[in-house]
Amino acid sequence: MKQLNLFVLTMMLLMCLPSANAQNAQTKKNAQDSVSAKIWDGDYGEIMPQFPGGDKALLEYIKKNLRYPTEAMTKCIQGRVIVSFNVETDGSITDAKVVKVVDSLLNDEALRIVKSMPKWKPGGMMSKGKTVLTRCKYTIPIIFKLDEKKYLPLQRGNQLKTK
Repeated sequence: MKQLNLFVLTMMLLMCLPSANAQNAQTKKNAQDSVSAKIWDGDYGEIMPQFPGGDKALLEYIKKNLRYPTEAMTKCIQGRVIVSFNVETDGSITDAKVVKVVDSLLNDEALRIVKSMPKWKPGGMMSKGKTVLTRCKYTIPIIFKLDEKKYLPLQRGNQLKTK
């Protein structure tokens, strides 16, 4: 008899839990709806900084100004250096640093390119129809890749080192 009472009590508790969870989930959903309505109510938004001329112009700038270090070529070093920097409210580049290290030769060249960039169009926030310029962090990859057909025959014995 005691086991039957325990079974009935357990079943009643289990039947109550789903309805409590459903109410809790509905309350959370309503709270999320009201929060998202507040966030998107009005005209708010984020404006990312932009290189003059856009992404294609940025790629062309890197391609045109990249000077593959001679020592890195002779050692067959290649890879992707990731550089992070701030775009200030006046569009200037500050605090450039290598986030993903490949080799000091390639890292230095990637930093040189980023530090020599022209002023960017600054980023900011749209708030009630007005743009408020802010400092924005930006990260770009700079890829150093050797043409295997051109450089490998010259190396005789060196193997391409990719990081």
